[in-house]
Amino acid sequence: REAECACDLDAWAPPTRAADKYVYKPGCDFDVLESFPTQEHFDATYWNRAPVLIRNGTSAWPSAIWTKRRLFDELRETNSSGSYLKTSDHWASYHLSSLHEKASLSAFLCNRVCKPPDGLEQAYIFDRDDWRARLPNVEAAIVTPSIIESHFDPSWHRRWSKYFLISALGSGINFHQHTNAFNGLLHGRKRWFLYPPRASPPSYKSGMIEWWQTVYVPKLRERHDDGLVAGAGLLQCMQERGDLLYVPQFWWHATLALGEGVGVSGQFVRQTHEILARATALAQAGRDLEAAELYRVVLDHRDEVEPPILVGVAGSLAATMLNAGALDKAKQAAELSL
Repeated sequence: REAECACDLDAWAPPTRAADKYVYKPGCDFDVLESFPTQEHFDATYWNRAPVLIRNGTSAWPSAIWTKRRLFDELRETNSSGSYLKTSDHWASYHLSSLHEKASLSAFLCNRVCKPPDGLEQAYIFDRDDWRARLPNVEAAIVTPSIIESHFDPSWHRRWSKYFLISALGSGINFHQHTNAFNGLLHGRKRWFLYPPRASPPSYKSGMIEWWQTVYVPKLRERHDDGLVAGAGLLQCMQERGDLLYVPQFWWHATLALGEGVGVSGQFVRQTHEILARATALAQAGRDLEAAELYRVVLDHRDEVEPPILVGVAGSLAATMLNAGALDKAKQAAELSL
């Protein structure tokens, strides 16, 4: 019952002094823009290349729905539950597709969002898509940036996946990679840690608070807390209330929340495996030209496919072309796989 709530429901509490240790004083190691760039500039400078932070990038998202009171009422009325992560989970980022632990979202706002971490343990509401059917008003308040939306291709992407995020002090997810994504922070503060795709973050299988305490503080802070270190790979950024962050595909990233907050993350869900399964079935049935067309669909989107998969697809395309008697095209495909 609301009268028994331990947390204030009338406002998102600002970070306390306990969060000061998480503040990255230089601000951001990569580009920070005061408004959205043009499509041409975004594609040439950031898409699949570099992260970028847009100040007040969620300003077009209707603000009324994101107040703590409004969300609490919405969540309680719909009796909504959501998946959550534990920051002590060393494999949290690898469990996202199979999260089965659920928490009442209104109860989380009522009793847990204002609680400090218990040692290495903190909860983080991190619900992928399940929330959308029960909270249509919340989803309607999300404005996907047009510079990212323009890259959605229904022949290649199955859908948008959207994560509903509610944080407390110390909430966060450990290092992981995925497709192109945006993260809008409606309330709160969050510290980001990023590495480029080919880097390997140190001890990335650690839970996030543990990584902070046992890796960043003793091994990295002295060198990195004053700003970007050339050639080191690590980029950091403070995301403030209202900011929107674009994370290019396959960039490693992890986060730590400085206190109460709410946000939404969106990312493409590709049809790579479905397309390749159909192509394999066609090839096995001797329908090589049809299989080749599907392999070409994957190669046409090579900027969104992991390099090892690309090599295999190019090899499969070469084999189907060879079987179909198209020797020149088989040779071209084989060269792609080298």
